[in-house]
Amino acid sequence: MANISSYLKTIETAARGEEVRDAIINALKAMNESGTSNSDLLDGHDSTYFATVTQINNLYPVSKIVEIYPTSWTSDGFYSFEGDYPSLNWNLMIQPGPDTTVEQLDIIADALIIVGSDTLNVIKCLGRIPTANIQVLVQAVRKI
Repeated sequence: MANISSYLKTIETAARGEEVRDAIINALKAMNESGTSNSDLLDGHDSTYFATVTQINNLYPVSKIVEIYPTSWTSDGFYSFEGDYPSLNWNLMIQPGPDTTVEQLDIIADALIIVGSDTLNVIKCLGRIPTANIQVLVQAVRKI
């Protein structure tokens, strides 16, 4: 059972800064390691009032470089990220990758790629399907 009442008092009374940050981190560690089943030790709050470390980590984006090969596009110009990042669980932000060359940018421009969909994590070429590899940086944020 996590006793975080001292951390909560520090958070409420301390000036902003490292002291508050450390109290928040220590409270989260205590709850993650010891559990939250005893609400008396949680300053009267139900255990669901507090996020676990895992829940907070899920708020941060996951970054991944994806190399898209010409054969990876469907015949109608779609490339899907659904296998790794199902739209039910993830929101994506996509941009050219850090090692993208000028030639690859020209290919992307020729393809007139539109990023995004309301229902799927896909990109679509409105022009020609790329005939060479392109690199994209995908930042995925877990949906809450």
